[in-house]
Amino acid sequence: MVRPVAITERQARQVLGRVGGTGPVRVERVHAYNHVWRLAGDAGTFFLKVYTKPWYAAHGPAHAFPVTHEAGAWRCLRAHGLATPEVMAAETGTANPLGRPFLLTRELAGEPLTGLLGEWRAAGAPLRAVGECLRRVHSVTFEFPGYVSSEEGPTRPRRPGAWQHRCWTAEARERLARQTLEEEAAGLSADVRARLDQAIASMGERLRPSYEPPRFVHGDCHANACFLVEVDGEWRVTGTVDMEVASAGDAGEDLMKLCIELATALPASSRWWDALFDGYGASPDFDLVKLRLLGATPADFAWTGGWPESWDAVVRHVLDARSWRELFDLG
Repeated sequence: MVRPVAITERQARQVLGRVGGTGPVRVERVHAYNHVWRLAGDAGTFFLKVYTKPWYAAHGPAHAFPVTHEAGAWRCLRAHGLATPEVMAAETGTANPLGRPFLLTRELAGEPLTGLLGEWRAAGAPLRAVGECLRRVHSVTFEFPGYVSSEEGPTRPRRPGAWQHRCWTAEARERLARQTLEEEAAGLSADVRARLDQAIASMGERLRPSYEPPRFVHGDCHANACFLVEVDGEWRVTGTVDMEVASAGDAGEDLMKLCIELATALPASSRWWDALFDGYGASPDFDLVKLRLLGATPADFAWTGGWPESWDAVVRHVLDARSWRELFDLG
């Protein structure tokens, strides 16, 4: 459970006072879990983020790792020539107006990809720009998998037995897939359960090359995280937000999560994936995308509201798909 967090106009003025603000500030909460506010004042418009998810709250309000992690991930991308939000403050202590760590960034130019999908016939160019951006992001490689919280990325291997995100190692993805199968087994028909069990048995081996070398992975790649502007008829990404899961690992994680969402936002008849993959430079391996989808969790699909309601139907749909059109046709 996420405990509500509030900030006052006075606190917001004090925060923006650190970046040259002197007048009144309009405060608007735009997100909870984590909590994000839009602060608009005479110094400009900014976004203030505090980390309130349960796994952060368990460490207390002074837990600063997500601040250093997200700010460090953006530093890494900037060092490789990619556009990122401008970090105005990355407070890691409690001696500040909020009394807890926070991240303050300047508002990005443009609008998120989600705002450009309403007229799907015009969505090709923005999707191509997002694909090109992801290609550049995924071209950044590291020696070790794990969280990216600096320009160098992870500097040592994970401790044996330590928790691992599924995008860090093929073994972690296979373990999560096996765990999900066990948890959801009662709701799966016998044939789907057997086919999924067979797919999971080879998951680690088949996906392991995708983790070598570890690549920069957004980790929670949703359409509303990519901001774009149109300049002289060309779309370009001005930055990508929500980098708190930024990792070194399997870049296919980003394409998988983005495609789960886009399949519910755009009709399969538009073949929207052609533009995305064209910008990316190549189509990903179809069978490996399916394998990653089979290694996802019900929650990865349920939040979009467009995939089948039952996990059995989702898994069957993925297993039976023989083309991109079949995979992304949810009609």
